[in-house]
Amino acid sequence: MLAVLVVGQFDLKNPPGVEVDPAAYVLGPGDVLQVVLTGRSSFTTAVSVDYNGYVDLMGPGELMTKLALPKTPTLSKRLKEQPQVLLKKVKVAGLSLDSASKLISEVYKRFYKGIVAKAYLLKPRTVFVNVTGQVAAPGFYALSGIQRLTDALVAAGGVSGDADLTK
Repeated sequence: MLAVLVVGQFDLKNPPGVEVDPAAYVLGPGDVLQVVLTGRSSFTTAVSVDYNGYVDLMGPGELMTKLALPKTPTLSKRLKEQPQVLLKKVKVAGLSLDSASKLISEVYKRFYKGIVAKAYLLKPRTVFVNVTGQVAAPGFYALSGIQRLTDALVAAGGVSGDADLTK
């Protein structure tokens, strides 16, 4: 008998070493995104999806400094009304990479006309699997979020000689 317990989520559609399909890859805690902002200036930053599924985006004040953008009257008014900054946390867990990228871009567009944001998967999350049963080396294994179930079996040394693969 062979059993594999998956702790966390991982995407079985994307083989290891291959770029993820942004429409199919579902984001989760531990993923690291590269957010590229383009417009009058450009800026790139890396953000991690936290345990609760949120990314911390750069607030307007921080972004203006990085992009050397002037404050607009609308932005100045919003910053006065809500000095805690409106952009900070955006929930992306459970969204496809494409959907999260569009959401992040919409959040930035609220403050800056002409700024376009695009998110890319910089580093997939690590998932832990417990491989038990008729394998060479049962135990817990750390895999990339884009690896397949078969990779867990390979990590465990493959099925043992007396494993019944017909059941």
